[in-house]
Amino acid sequence: MANLSDEQPGTTAYIAHIQGGERLNRHLEGLGLVALSQVEVLINQKKGPLAIRVKGTKVALGRSMAEKIQVEETREAALKVSIYGDMPDHKQTRQREVIMRVISALTSHLTAEEIVLRVKEKDESIGAATVYRTIKLLVDKGILSPRSFDEKAVRYELVTTHHDHLVCTRCGAIIEFVSADIEEHQHEITRKHAFTPSAHSLIIYGVCAECRQSSA
Repeated sequence: MANLSDEQPGTTAYIAHIQGGERLNRHLEGLGLVALSQVEVLINQKKGPLAIRVKGTKVALGRSMAEKIQVEETREAALKVSIYGDMPDHKQTRQREVIMRVISALTSHLTAEEIVLRVKEKDESIGAATVYRTIKLLVDKGILSPRSFDEKAVRYELVTTHHDHLVCTRCGAIIEFVSADIEEHQHEITRKHAFTPSAHSLIIYGVCAECRQSSA
């Protein structure tokens, strides 16, 4: 594991751990820098700030902050550090390695049962109870986030930078989006009411483009 400040230009890495308090973490989250985020180093001259790209956006990052961000070459390796870095009482097992490999590759919102099926495609010997326990561990660590999209089943996604969702009421498609304007309006509202927010979730229901085309 290395610090982001030591990465060479042109390299891509995944955030494994951020050494800092809540204030630093909130600031970095606003830049899109959270655990498991993919970071591409654009400029690193060993002095002064770094230029990086996160989710397609170029960001200037102070060197002192970059020195507090620990990275790994793969998302799976970053996930292991996020889980076990400060939890020596949780032993790494072969079964949990398989489960983490499946979860680190998540690109959609899956139920626990769907995650079990994907794990069993890799190793049929792994029981559902083991998968459920690992999911709970990842939720407790803030690595997986449970989501409810107006249905009975809870779905899980990897925690990355904050985003909101569009949900198609016909096919069930879930589309993630980020809007700086929406975020700013929310900040304005909370400031106006002298309200301190801890979290928020925005879900917009409607009909996706594919369903509209198929019914036209």
